[in-house]
Amino acid sequence: MENDKKVKENIINFEKVKGKYSKKISEEEINALFLGLIKIVKKSAQEDYDKELKEECDSATENFRQCLIELNTVQMELKKELNIKQVLLERLEVQQEQICLLLKKLTLNGSWN
Repeated sequence: MENDKKVKENIINFEKVKGKYSKKISEEEINALFLGLIKIVKKSAQEDYDKELKEECDSATENFRQCLIELNTVQMELKKELNIKQVLLERLEVQQEQICLLLKKLTLNGSWN
């Protein structure tokens, strides 16, 4: 019984309602509704575009961050390599000086011939 009553409350009698809305819609109202619909579609499209743009921006920011990290890593490695090169150049210079000193000693002592 109670279900039948609820069903009857949910049923719309179009004959009765038709009398309430017998007024015809004017062209201005149709245009206003159409323009309102266009605004809604535009707003929805703009929100989608903004979301895509934000995702692309986030992706580009992350990519840039990764590039900076890689660049920093490479710079640190280059710095280490440069230090190693400097140490090796200093060793080479010391060894060249030692070779020159040995050659001088050999020529002074006459044991070169």
